[in-house]
Order: sequence, then structure tokens, then C-alpha cells
Amino acid sequence: MITNVSSRRLSWGMRGIFRASNLLFKGCDWKIGNGKKVWAGKDRWVNGRVPEFKSNVTLLNAATWKVNHFILPNGSGWNLNRVHSCFEFNDAREIVATELPSTSVEDFLYWRFHKSGKFTVKTTYAMLAVEDYGLAQAHPGLDFFKILWALKILPKWKVFLWKLFHNGIASKVNVGKKGVQLSLTCDFCAKDNEDIQHIFRFCDCAKRVWRYGSLAIHSEINENLSFIDWVLYFIRLFQCQDGKNSVRVIYFIATLWGLWLSRNNRIFRNERGEVLAVYIIIREEIQGIMSFIQVDGSWKKNTRIAGMGWVLSNPLITSDRILGGASVGTAKSALQAEVLACLFALRWSITATVRHITVLTDSHMLVEMLLQQSTIDINLLWTITEIKRLGRMFDWCSIQKVGRDQVQGAHDIATSAAATSISFAFFP
Repeated sequence: MITNVSSRRLSWGMRGIFRASNLLFKGCDWKIGNGKKVWAGKDRWVNGRVPEFKSNVTLLNAATWKVNHFILPNGSGWNLNRVHSCFEFNDAREIVATELPSTSVEDFLYWRFHKSGKFTVKTTYAMLAVEDYGLAQAHPGLDFFKILWALKILPKWKVFLWKLFHNGIASKVNVGKKGVQLSLTCDFCAKDNEDIQHIFRFCDCAKRVWRYGSLAIHSEINENLSFIDWVLYFIRLFQCQDGKNSVRVIYFIATLWGLWLSRNNRIFRNERGEVLAVYIIIREEIQGIMSFIQVDGSWKKNTRIAGMGWVLSNPLITSDRILGGASVGTAKSALQAEVLACLFALRWSITATVRHITVLTDSHMLVEMLLQQSTIDINLLWTITEIKRLGRMFDWCSIQKVGRDQVQGAHDIATSAAATSISFAFFP
């Protein structure tokens, strides 16, 4: 009798496990990779549903086709003609709007009740509740470092500024304090000892660079102001007037860097290190960093048509036409159109041999997903992965959230592309 009771308990337990596994499987959908695992007419792979074939498709074909039958042989995208000829219109539209990976990746099951596709106890409880009961659940120095680490500049510039603010660079005065015997006089103007104030503000070379540069700063004014306070004054001023991504801040820091490199070239390489040499260094350093590319997407909910636009702006590049491009396609959401615009802009930038790029987008969610501070939408997983991969190919790549007015050019192009179905690309 004891044996019979134990057997019944084991049987009930196994039935409970099987029932639970079946319920959990209901919460899983397929994420398409190479399409080799998923049956096109049996598995849930289109918005959690099995797509509906057209009446002209035979049962034999519908039962034997896998999803890779509808993907181009090289895996570069959907076979549009085959998709539209085999599936009902709404399902076909959803299929071609589904992202595919850029490399061969296996299909996998994901948990559809969480945006990330990852299983969570909370969403499982909510799903089971609905399943079972039909319920619906629902100091100046400190100040400087805050500014410094928030600046969108090259890491080497941040280290350089950090050393400057700790008076840690090897000026002649600082080297002399270490006991090294040398002349402390500036070897360019011979008017004063070479400390950081002199190198970057009061040397004749520095004064001319600042005065005749694009910022037109008279560096000798307020000579009693400490070097740290002088730098902070201009960074705060430019950010206040231009916004936190001020181009003038970048040019200001590039000028400090150019003065330092020119001084080193003069001392260690016997170069003349005059004003023109500083300007050449500044131009070379900021030519890529000052390349901003606006991106934006436009999406029509009824038709799923998406337009993606991008526009390059660089004060050092002159052109009589728009530098950038537009692409037309299909997307499941406005966010997917935004993400695709970013992806296409990076591909365009690589082709245009831009090595330093700052991407401007008005999509908060795109930036959050790239920073992994937000859950990645399972429908955008491959595209976000590809954006990260391409970003690592640049010497410098930053993607920043800005206001709509700062991507207006890309917005206009994306909207026009969606309306006219015209794609184009213009390179520098």
C-alpha cells in the first residue's frame, strides 16, 4: 500500500512537472537567426504566432519548409518575393520587418513576456495567473572632475587635463623641482620661466594661437586668475552658451593639446614649433572628432514602411550638397527605424573612411540599450549587436542623446525617404 501511495505521488509530481513545462513553453517564441531550426508552418516565430500561408501553398510544402527557405542564400536578408508569394499580406509584412543577424547565428527560444527575452519569475507568475484565472496583472577641483569625466572627448585628452589640473606635466619648472639641472626659461620667447601658466597662456606663441584662432581668446587678460580657474571659466562659458556637447569646448581642449605637442616637438625634435605648427596639430586632432552625424528614423504604423536618414556635419569639410544618405525598408516599430538609422550611418561612415565619429540621436532608448542600462528589446538584438561591433572599428565612436532640433536634418531626410521610397548616399 505504501508503495502504491508513493507511486501515485510520483505520478502526480511528474504530471505537475510536465504541466508546468508545457505552460512555460507557451511563453517561449523563436528568435530567428539562420532559420535552420524553425519550422515555418508549425512554430511560433512571427510575433508569437504561427504565420498563415496563402491558399496556393500546398500542405506538403507548408509542412516541410523551414524559415531558412525564406532567407537569401548568403544570409543577407529576406527573400522578399518568396515571402510575399507564400504568406498572407499581414504576416509577410511582419516577416520582412523582422531583423536578421549579419553573421550565421542559430535560432533560439526566448521568453516573450519580458522585453529582454530573458525568463523572470515575476513575468512567469503573471503569465500563469492569466493562464489559470484570466486575471490581468499589472569644491572647484571636484567640480572640474565632474565636468571632465562627462566631456565627450578623447580619453588621452582627459588624462592630459587631469595631469594639467594636478600640475603633473613635465614643464621646465616642474622638472627643476625634481632636482634636474636645466635652464627654466622658455626656449621660445625667453621672457619667463616655463610653468603651465606660461606654456598655455602667457608665452608669445600661446597668446598668438589663442588670439588668432577661431575662439579669438586674449589669454593674457585676467592674468591673476589661476590656470585651473581660467580653463574652467571657458569650459563653463561655452557649455552654457552652446550646450554640454559644445564644439567650442572641443576646440579649446584641442588648442591646449596642440600647444603642448608643439612645445615637445620644439624641445625634443628641434622643430620650430611656431603658431602655424600648432594650428596644423589642432586641425589634425579635431578633424575626425568634430565629425557629427545626425541619425533619425521615420515609421508608418499602417504600412510598416520605414525611412532612415543620416547627415554628416564637420566644420572642416566644405561641400555643396548633403553629406549622408537615406534608406527605405520595413520595420516593426519607430524604435527599430531609429536603430536601423544608426546602423546604416555607421556603415556609411566606414565607407566614407571617417575614423572618428559622434552620432547624434534623439532616441533615449537606443542610447540606453547600447549602454546596457536598459533591457534590449529582443526584436532589436541582432541590430544592437551589429552597432556595437561596428562601433569598435572606429578610432573614436560616441553615440549621444540630443534634442529633436539637433537631428532635424536627418529627420527631414528620413521622412522624405519614407514618403517617396527613395534611397541615396553622398560621400565626402
